[in-house]
Amino acid sequence: HFVSPMRALTVQVPPRNPRFLAPVAHESLDLRSYAGSPGRSEPRPAPSKFPPPPRSPGAISPGRPTELEAAADLMTGRHTQDQHERVVSAVTTACRQCAHGFSWAEAGSVNVLLTGASTLLHAGRTEYEAPVRDLLRTLSRPLHATRATDDVTFEAEATALLNSAVALLLSAVPAIAMAAADLLVHLTALPGDSNPPSPLLSLLSGSGPASPLPRFGPHSPLRQPARQPAAWQGRRDMLSAGRAQQLIAKTQAADNLLAVLHASFDSALRTLALRALRGVSQHHPTASQLLRSSHWPELIATLSEPLGTPFLPLATEVLSNTLDAEAAEAATRLVAPHVVNALTGLLARSSSSGVEADRELRNDVLALAMRIAQACSATDRETLLGGGIFAAALGMIAQDAWACAPPQAATRESPWAEVSAAAAAARLGTV
Repeated sequence: HFVSPMRALTVQVPPRNPRFLAPVAHESLDLRSYAGSPGRSEPRPAPSKFPPPPRSPGAISPGRPTELEAAADLMTGRHTQDQHERVVSAVTTACRQCAHGFSWAEAGSVNVLLTGASTLLHAGRTEYEAPVRDLLRTLSRPLHATRATDDVTFEAEATALLNSAVALLLSAVPAIAMAAADLLVHLTALPGDSNPPSPLLSLLSGSGPASPLPRFGPHSPLRQPARQPAAWQGRRDMLSAGRAQQLIAKTQAADNLLAVLHASFDSALRTLALRALRGVSQHHPTASQLLRSSHWPELIATLSEPLGTPFLPLATEVLSNTLDAEAAEAATRLVAPHVVNALTGLLARSSSSGVEADRELRNDVLALAMRIAQACSATDRETLLGGGIFAAALGMIAQDAWACAPPQAATRESPWAEVSAAAAAARLGTV
């Protein structure tokens, strides 16, 4: 207390609090660096003289959940899991923002959405059909990596996600089964593949035309993936396809695709399943799984389909891929009498056709038979000769040679008698 000399007045001064004292003499701090709260003891640094760089459209704010995480929280939340319209809208929005592919770190959230949506769909909630198809279509793009080790860090989550997608091959909803097969077709496609991506949505009954994906632009809401030089683009695609093959080999893709051939009568779904089988069988571990599958006879049964169907060249290529993986094991399975009879019949039918595609199929079957003969044992080779496939091959060669003969040789006797003798000798195993 002190007494003012001007007035006889007693004034009480509060004690000094060092937390409210600002070091204004410091050149990097000012009074604006304090939050004004008594609980804050450390000053904040002064704001930067330069404004922060503008965020790219669709960029994710740090510390804020992504659209996929928010949709997964809605689907699994205690108070929001029954709000189906809100969940469907959230999944659709998330797929639209990630239309050019998910990231490895998001595999866990995508698996939650895919599993939950497919479960509700098969429980009778038909409004979840479109979200499941959107998730599968977006998953068909290569996974983006934000770090160099993402494919190792999130390998378990990505494998579980592919397991959930592969299980949908056996879905009772044809559109979902086709979307799952189309997913495997895209994941296993290599750069420069001669077959273009299948128009999935145009094959689905009642689904309408396929809507084009939105493109990147200056005001696009899509999340921009990391750009890489054009020289690395082919290598990045090759690495993505190879990594996807390694993950697919850890799932039940081979057995489920063969089961589709057994259970489905839809030609479009069977074609997609065979295209997916051709893609996954290029990886040797998956091709070995095909040989040991209980549904292996379903692949052999496709060799009896009529000419002109897309099943025949696809099945022939799958069988050739199994020979690449395990030549001895595949040859042992392919010299069975019913397999040799199916190949012989296919070779005879394709040889008598004048269509160019059937002639190419004939050459593929003949090359497959030669590879089987080279890989099998001596005993199995006798079985292969006794099946008559090489007799049909000799007739095919003689027919082509006679067709290419000069005009003056047309008056001569046809060499069919000699071919018949050669065929009989080949059937007896003396050639």
